Amino acid sequence: LTITALGGAAPARLIRRSGARVGDLVMVSGTLGGAAAGLRRGASPAQVRRQQRPTPRVELGRAMASLATAGIDLSDGLAQDLGHLCRASGVGAEISLKQLPRSGTLLAAVSGGEDYELCLTVSPRDAKRAIAIARKVSVPLTSIGQIVRRDLWPVFPAVALAEVKPSGTAQEKRHLAHMELPDMPAGAL
Repeated sequence: LTITALGGAAPARLIRRSGARVGDLVMVSGTLGGAAAGLRRGASPAQVRRQQRPTPRVELGRAMASLATAGIDLSDGLAQDLGHLCRASGVGAEISLKQLPRSGTLLAAVSGGEDYELCLTVSPRDAKRAIAIARKVSVPLTSIGQIVRRDLWPVFPAVALAEVKPSGTAQEKRHLAHMELPDMPAGAL
């Protein structure tokens, strides 16, 4: 069975993938990785619910339409979907692994899909307002990184992960195409 749904919206109410600007903050709603973790043996009841009954963040998306510079839902995982946003905007992104709000493993948070959270870019001057809007609709919103110049990451996807020292300096950056994360063996989800 295949279903195709089409719709429309006023341009002022749209959050497009193509509006991210260098210096914008990358923010995500909720937690990441729970839906992918819900497929694993031994998953918690909350993770299984995230897999079987995801909650799309429609209310948050509507509330952020006038503030977000770009956005995408995380149906295919942060790495892939943020890569789509970066390509559409002609930019790159640098993400701090330590900032990711997780409800699963680190690998599930980065590459697991079906969480249906939102990934939004916001001007740093609007960050507090964005968090206040999210709080008003009862959805956590976390800053996880920053939009950078596209030429810093010439290989698609244009997303780099950074391990950040307590001092805030980048200790290690890994391009997603060659990434092995510490809490799961390579190739495992």
